Amino acid sequence: MQIEQLIIQTLNAKNRVQIPGWGAFYLVEKEARWDAVTNTAFPRGKYVAFNPARSSSENTLLPNVMRTLGGSMEVAESWIRRKVNQWQTTLDSGSVLMLTGLGSFRKNGMFQPERENQFDPNSFGFTAVMMHLSKGRQHITNFVILKFWN
Repeated sequence: MQIEQLIIQTLNAKNRVQIPGWGAFYLVEKEARWDAVTNTAFPRGKYVAFNPARSSSENTLLPNVMRTLGGSMEVAESWIRRKVNQWQTTLDSGSVLMLTGLGSFRKNGMFQPERENQFDPNSFGFTAVMMHLSKGRQHITNFVILKFWN
């Protein structure tokens, strides 16, 4: 199983997950919003964020990895450490680290979450929509759609 799937499972269950030696992914609730630069409407929901400074023994990925691998804490710690070292090697080489379903990291440590992925079951599966505003009826339709999300 990929580590990204384990992180997403833990996020869904606990709203945050600590990756030993890396940082914490957590969910942030956001209201519906409009990005005027990209002409994109984003639905209300929970979106993933990352904090490299979080260090806590709560909500770690370890129990989920132990259960999945059927191994001890030492085996799980070793597996996670190997994954984190692979991530760091990717960043050190100047490449972008892509974590499927979560987002990407740049060499400078900047995290960019996936725009389409959000974790709120009450969002009814709405995803971000890019719109091109125009005059007339189309403009009114776009306005109504945005009001619906707010």
